Amino acid sequence: MDTGGTLDFHPSYNYDSGVQNSICINRSGVAVEVHKSENKDTLYYRTATFNLPTPLPVITESSSGSSSSSSDKSDFSTITPVWSNSHDFDTGILPSVAIQDTTVVEVHQSETREELYYRVGTLVHDSSHLNTYTVSWSSTSSHYDSGKRPHISFCPDSLHIVVVHESPSSHSLFYRIGSVNPAQKSITFSASHLYDSGVTPSISWIPKTLYCIELHKSERRDVLYSKIGRVHKDSGSISWAPSHDFDTGINPNITSFMFVTEGGVREEKGKGEVNFIEVHQSENRSKVYYRLGKLLVEEGKKEEAGCEVEWGRSHAMDSGVRPSVTMNERIIVEVHKSENYDKLYTRFAEVKLRPEVHAAQNKIRIETQSGDALIATIHGVNTSAGSSSSSNSNNNNSVTVIGSPTAPATVTVSIAASQPDLVVL
Repeated sequence: MDTGGTLDFHPSYNYDSGVQNSICINRSGVAVEVHKSENKDTLYYRTATFNLPTPLPVITESSSGSSSSSSDKSDFSTITPVWSNSHDFDTGILPSVAIQDTTVVEVHQSETREELYYRVGTLVHDSSHLNTYTVSWSSTSSHYDSGKRPHISFCPDSLHIVVVHESPSSHSLFYRIGSVNPAQKSITFSASHLYDSGVTPSISWIPKTLYCIELHKSERRDVLYSKIGRVHKDSGSISWAPSHDFDTGINPNITSFMFVTEGGVREEKGKGEVNFIEVHQSENRSKVYYRLGKLLVEEGKKEEAGCEVEWGRSHAMDSGVRPSVTMNERIIVEVHKSENYDKLYTRFAEVKLRPEVHAAQNKIRIETQSGDALIATIHGVNTSAGSSSSSNSNNNNSVTVIGSPTAPATVTVSIAASQPDLVVL
């Protein structure tokens, strides 16, 4: 995605009542949303299933072994998530949720004191309702620290989490790293570490890397800051780069995803196109804004010291308060509360990947890992593509590549150097 671009969000709509909502989506398109009741300290969750359409044309193989293009034109603009019923699961305030495949972790603050608790759950298909899921939670919530306003993020490539929170008695910010045991529905935490000062922290662990990005508001002014950290899972610690102010506002929230580009991904250096989406509330009115960002890694500098964020412009997207955002390869989902009523709203946008173009090589390389289906249409191709799976080149200078969950796909195509804006849809 281009940090200078904008997102085409669908209109927002009301999906529930309540306050303090948080949402996270997995790679399969199943999201878990949590919120507090508007009139008591009961916590509720819902799931939303996004049945995402297949980019077209789709190659199908006939019984004779020949390939043909399908004309079944699924339209992203017609997607409506299938919501489960709302279920109460605990008591508390300020919940935050993260999901990794079918493992769900929720953290919240006690409703009576500044103590922090977590619950671990597992996504379970609801056989009584088509395309909906419930969460099988641990029998009780577990205390893990003292503090307030927690926020959680999963490492997308393992069962590690990172949690940030405010001190119970000052504006100090702390983090902890944990290892989740889905079978026992428990978490083993490292020690709690001070890392900055501020309020309302939010964090996202960057996929395919050992880095995370954190946002918070200044404790004195309505200024928002971001910082990059390198995670040391073995020692349970993070090495942080300095904070940088990037906007004004309150209640920031962030999500991230990495797209593989030319040369693939190198875990230690965060290679590939890492995209951030940040949402926040205006400091002087009930408006929700978003920014797009990209991780920049400067070669030759020591780890986190060589990382910076390139932010795009801030864009108004809706009216509301306390926004939360999540994304996977295909979709961005945002939730917030109404500015006037205890009503919860959501909206979503399609992820459009813009691969890097290297003029000297005139090639784009796309890779998937085992377990990830790839269906990509590349426009502007001037030669046919080679692939480990089926491919098709036609007269309108485009090629469609299909990879299956069991057969990872790799394709390298030649492009015209004068076509810098090729888009993979």
